[in-house]
Amino acid sequence: MNKGMPTSVTYAVGARSDPGKRKMLNEDSLFAVSGSYNTSLMPFGLFIVADGMGGYANGQDASSRAIQVIADHVLPNMTGTHTLQPDECSHLLAEAMQRANTAVRQQNIDLHSKEGVDIDVSVSTTVTAALVVGLTAYIAHVGNCRLYRYHPGEKLFKVTTDHLWWRA
Repeated sequence: MNKGMPTSVTYAVGARSDPGKRKMLNEDSLFAVSGSYNTSLMPFGLFIVADGMGGYANGQDASSRAIQVIADHVLPNMTGTHTLQPDECSHLLAEAMQRANTAVRQQNIDLHSKEGVDIDVSVSTTVTAALVVGLTAYIAHVGNCRLYRYHPGEKLFKVTTDHLWWRA
């Protein structure tokens, strides 16, 4: 354990999902895992929420694909023997988000070429991810999935700011 680190750290996860206008179809995907960081036994957690867009199964596919890519990139680095410095943790999460973006863009290209879908009809996803190492949280965020901080006895505090873009 690192000096000054509490002997016991636990992460509590809560989630709420709303399908929005499509009451019959929820395109949200969630992921949460915690464990001990490499050989130092420092606790870590990776928490991701993604809200797919595009309708039908396509939005669900985009959100689950993004989460899978992020988890596949981050988790091996957390269970390996190399100890990451704080700036490396931040870079790791940012790189994972970039990889997820590339994967969803490729998913769009494949969908359009396979099904002949109009290029204006795309699938995408918003993503918020938190990599928590000990008591430090590294956040990556795009879109309007939100991250809140909670301390017992206090109100929820919104950490992220929605990214909104409207096309005329």
